[in-house]
Amino acid sequence: MLNIKLLNLVLTFNFSTSDLRELRSMFVQFGPQHPGSHGLIKFTLEMLGETIRNSILYIGLLHRGTEKLFETRPFYMGTPYMDRLDYVSTLTSEHAHVLGIEGLIDYQVSSAAFLKIRTVFDEITRIKNHLMHISILTFDTGNFFIFFFFLEWREHLMGFYEAVSGARLHAALYRPFETRFSYFNSYLIDNMFSYFNYFLFFFKNFFQPLLFFRVLKLRFMGIGTMSKNFVKNASISGVIARSCGLKYDARSSYQTTYAFYKYLNFKVFTGDYGDLYDRMLLMVGEIVESVLIIVQTLFRVFVQSIDNSQRFSQGNGLDQQTINYVLDSSVKRQYV
Repeated sequence: MLNIKLLNLVLTFNFSTSDLRELRSMFVQFGPQHPGSHGLIKFTLEMLGETIRNSILYIGLLHRGTEKLFETRPFYMGTPYMDRLDYVSTLTSEHAHVLGIEGLIDYQVSSAAFLKIRTVFDEITRIKNHLMHISILTFDTGNFFIFFFFLEWREHLMGFYEAVSGARLHAALYRPFETRFSYFNSYLIDNMFSYFNYFLFFFKNFFQPLLFFRVLKLRFMGIGTMSKNFVKNASISGVIARSCGLKYDARSSYQTTYAFYKYLNFKVFTGDYGDLYDRMLLMVGEIVESVLIIVQTLFRVFVQSIDNSQRFSQGNGLDQQTINYVLDSSVKRQYV
């Protein structure tokens, strides 16, 4: 239980010398004006050294009234608002909004190209998010080199946003019943293949020594551990749930699959310990898997037959392992 008496003493600054002798815990006000909370939340933390014993969470500090704005606007004007809900996961928020509208009227997307392009940019968003997350984790351990390097990689990914929408952050790309892809041309595809080939090569070599770095292990292993039962009871999903051993991914589940994922081959990674180190390992694996998903989907959009795929491997430098992966999955799956 949180020591309410000590909390009141700290908040009101009304304590004597005798109270200080009995004060074993330290109370820290975390947020809302803090770089780690972004003005969204506030915590009152009871700490013993560096261990958080208890916390009080205050929410609703940045209520934007988005649902109220929707009452007076057409449904197609809701997409830009989705970008503002989470400025790091812009296109995935747009995708959820668009799927909701299409589901209300039981609309089935007739063009497979829409599904493929949505899949490509959803995975670009996933890579961008994971790069940001890992870079901040390593930044907190004092590794500035990784932080700035990952920001540069994110800039290239945001350049793909700009190429198709004109905006690097708030793309507003998806539309209900359609997806704008007039700028999704062969020149952009060539740039994507070149970038992801370089990215895969460097990323794999970069993370082999990083994941076994002693400082990261000391700072991440056993930190922020969540049990499988806690995750189930709290209805937590995503990387946190998978790090606890729950093999659940909305992309691969038969009931919840969407976009073009049911026609693709990809792995769902899970952890064993549910700690911060497991979550970082999962994000590293999902970044590589997202690149392979993008490559598979791009072949489906612009390659009419497997024989034509050779022209993409020449000049763009895709390694043979990636080519074999894509061709193997293309043979096993049926074209839409």
